[in-house]
Amino acid sequence: MRTNERMAEAVSIAGLEVALTGRLFSMTRAEAVERIQKAGGRHAKEPGPATDILVAGEASGHLTAAGGISRNLELFRRLKEGGARARLIEEPEFLRMIGADEELEDFSRLYTAAQVSRIVEAPLSEVRAWVRKGLLQPARTSRRLAWFEFKDILTARSLSRLTAAGVPASRIHASLTELARWLPDGERVIGRLEAYATGLRARLPDGSWVEPSGQRLMDFQKEDAAAARVSAFPTLQDGEWFSRAIEAEERGNLQAAAALYSKALEESPDSETYFNLGNVLYDLGRDAEAAERYLQAIDADHEFVEAWNNLGNSMAALGKLEDAVHAYEMALSLEPDYPDPHCNLAIVMERLGRPGRVVGHSTVCRNTFPSQAHLTLLRHPSIDVEED
Repeated sequence: MRTNERMAEAVSIAGLEVALTGRLFSMTRAEAVERIQKAGGRHAKEPGPATDILVAGEASGHLTAAGGISRNLELFRRLKEGGARARLIEEPEFLRMIGADEELEDFSRLYTAAQVSRIVEAPLSEVRAWVRKGLLQPARTSRRLAWFEFKDILTARSLSRLTAAGVPASRIHASLTELARWLPDGERVIGRLEAYATGLRARLPDGSWVEPSGQRLMDFQKEDAAAARVSAFPTLQDGEWFSRAIEAEERGNLQAAAALYSKALEESPDSETYFNLGNVLYDLGRDAEAAERYLQAIDADHEFVEAWNNLGNSMAALGKLEDAVHAYEMALSLEPDYPDPHCNLAIVMERLGRPGRVVGHSTVCRNTFPSQAHLTLLRHPSIDVEED
């Protein structure tokens, strides 16, 4: 699941002047400076005429807490407009240049939605919402199981937090456009701006909605709420039950989401709707009903690998551990690299008193997540106080 084959071969950092911007995911600012010097490079606190490289840290998704670009990136822009030789690189290329192969491992893996949820400490329903809004796009999909690149995870996390904090969408959009001009993989950012724009059309703390242009939108949801008081299930066009269910799930209204998914199934029973309803029921603690819906999803699509894993979760919650083991093993037979069943099997095997089978699964589980040191740095930015 390596993703760095398409990246250009990194050159040595020896003899080059290197500046840093943003927070690194792989190490603190002080550690990065030490590694630059150890590799024969010179560290500059801010980019200047003699700077060869500006490294853009990934941990904050490239944007500041206010949704803008950093001071050092602004200095870099001015230098480039003046004809300076400096170039902007992202963290993975920097790690290759200093020979930090171990730190690079976390960037070169792909991660499932459930892993993303645990890595960035966001509810799985929120991660799925990022995907639906285009803030997070799969690098590949196999048997309905989506896999994501790490740098996209960090960007989606940053955008979600910024919009939730009420940062103007126009500012975020402008900053992303600016970044796309200088990032080596800028075409990827440009290609996603339209999707980002859709995802950034968000509700602000005062209850209003904004588009990336900054234009406030009328709140049509108030009319929806009034209609809902007249009838719990107003007449909808085909497919709208499913859309309404997703909206309710994203708002955290799981009871309403369950009812709406059930209405969607009456019109068009399909594996995705069964699966989504199973997820909602599981979150509501209705494990037996969730298991039934996962089985229906599997009946509709036997290779629905995530439904097999979630069926295992429901069976484990019901105390049917042998059935859970069977479901997890079915998931792995379809997708051997799928880490979630390995993690779940380690837990269930321990409960069953089979330590010999715990070790293998727990090792796979542990090795498919970023290192604990990196996760600590990601989740506790105050650890690294040196940031431009």
